Amino acid sequence: EALGPEGLFPERPVESGLMAHLAQISLLSKILLGLLFVLLLAIALLIKDKSGIAMLFMVFILPLTILYFLYWRNARYGVPLDTVLKLFFTGFFVSPIAAMTLESVSSVLLLIILTPEDSVKLKKGDEAFIRNNLGLLFVYMFVQAFLVAALIEEFVKHLIVRSCWLPHPLRTPKSVLIAFVAGALGFETIENIEYIFAAGASGTSIGGIHLTAFETELEVLVLRSLLPIHAICAATQAWGVIKRDFENEAQFNLLKILALPVFFHGLFDFGAMYLPLVLASYGSSEGVMTGVMLSLSFVIMLLGLIFLIVAYNAQTRRLRQGFEPVEGRELGSLSGDSPVGLNGTQLSVVEDELGP
Repeated sequence: EALGPEGLFPERPVESGLMAHLAQISLLSKILLGLLFVLLLAIALLIKDKSGIAMLFMVFILPLTILYFLYWRNARYGVPLDTVLKLFFTGFFVSPIAAMTLESVSSVLLLIILTPEDSVKLKKGDEAFIRNNLGLLFVYMFVQAFLVAALIEEFVKHLIVRSCWLPHPLRTPKSVLIAFVAGALGFETIENIEYIFAAGASGTSIGGIHLTAFETELEVLVLRSLLPIHAICAATQAWGVIKRDFENEAQFNLLKILALPVFFHGLFDFGAMYLPLVLASYGSSEGVMTGVMLSLSFVIMLLGLIFLIVAYNAQTRRLRQGFEPVEGRELGSLSGDSPVGLNGTQLSVVEDELGP
């Protein structure tokens, strides 16, 4: 769309409400909003249980909450709502297709490790097979967690920002952070919908008590909301991009940007995949397996959060000290405009964007 940056904000973006910002979004964003509404309506019509319809809309509580505090509350004047919507919808509609395609192709690697017959035994939970092949399954789950899942999904989430042309360039550190998290939240939302309703269809139990479909879905929703791995890894990616584009560290290439997010994401998935196998093979109860797996997941999330807090605080201090402009580099979005160098004369802009 031939849409200039000046046409994306209301006249007074800070004081304007949601409707004023929505009035400025592009035709494409309006079409995507309509498509989301139609999709949710179609899913709601297919759901027979009314509680499932409520669950469908509850899935959006997490992304809306994060975007409110990260973006809407104090940064909507720096990034147009149109940009946030486009990135979210790219993560919601496009990225899952790309990720599933790449993961399906790369899954061929897993056939080198496990034969189809062994895969059937693994899916059936054959305790003797699992106990006798823990080393082989370690390699299998490691490849699946770090290469097939984490690497591909983090790369696809990176492309959400790098492959989208945005009329309003990402000129500030905060705008880069918002862009990566918005795209990741779109990806995480559609993934949560898949996991939640799949769990509701299969059913589960706690302590021998069978849960209803709604109770199962609610359990999965709460757990996945408390463990937003995609958003945390996206924020880690944004830290790397800011380091490269705003701190003028050109050697901080894509491999380095993806390294930490892939590590956190892969470790998170690996624990969820491999630990239950080890515990089950030695006769551990379902309660013990769930407790250990959740504890490990929360520890990994906590490590990710601690890293982000420490890394962003250090980065903020460096940015506020001022540095040389980045020559000829476009920031994050591959937009057509040249980036602005952030130096001592623009210190107040950096402070406004990064916060205290």
